[in-house]
Amino acid sequence: NEARKDIEARINEVGDGSGVILLTDMFGGTPSNIAFSFHEPGKVDVVTGVNLPMIIKIASQKEGETLDSLVRTVRDQGRSSIVVASDFLNP
Repeated sequence: NEARKDIEARINEVGDGSGVILLTDMFGGTPSNIAFSFHEPGKVDVVTGVNLPMIIKIASQKEGETLDSLVRTVRDQGRSSIVVASDFLNP
């Protein structure tokens, strides 16, 4: 599978021993299913349902944070960035 080979090549390219996070658009979709096959605790983790605030958060994190801590920080950012207009405008 070409996608699997591409992901594996990118993991090897960017992996520096501190862990790799694979970001996908939607849980259960083909990209996340392929990404899950690379999951290795402490080395490779997968975050699905990614939105722009999550990408900004991960890009702005300082080095030194553990992989486990970073994926949870990114997940929490995604959850907190979802807003329903009627909840926000008409509390």
